Amino acid sequence: MRGIDPVNWADEFSALQAQGYSFFDFLTAYERDGAIEVIARVLDPGRKHSQLLVTKVDTDQKSVASISRVYPGSVWHERETAEMFGINFIGLSDNATAQAVDDRAPTTAEIKCAC
Repeated sequence: MRGIDPVNWADEFSALQAQGYSFFDFLTAYERDGAIEVIARVLDPGRKHSQLLVTKVDTDQKSVASISRVYPGSVWHERETAEMFGINFIGLSDNATAQAVDDRAPTTAEIKCAC
């Protein structure tokens, strides 16, 4: 796992894609020692290599650059991570809510038994 300065986060992914890391795998965040860190993984399928990168989110601004212009598959991951951790992904191409927003209780007909 490689630590990346938040200022260089999106640029690092652009460089990796240029090096053949064309497959986006996942992005999420976690809290460690009171700080939030974003972690993402990309792969170079031809060489069967992967890169796991992590960056610390500024605790005051709670923002980091989006990588969605480089890896469109990261949009959903960034949206969900934004909702779960309150992070603003600067430049995110789609800010729609990832979670269903419906405060009503499901009807009996909507509940399916997995019996």
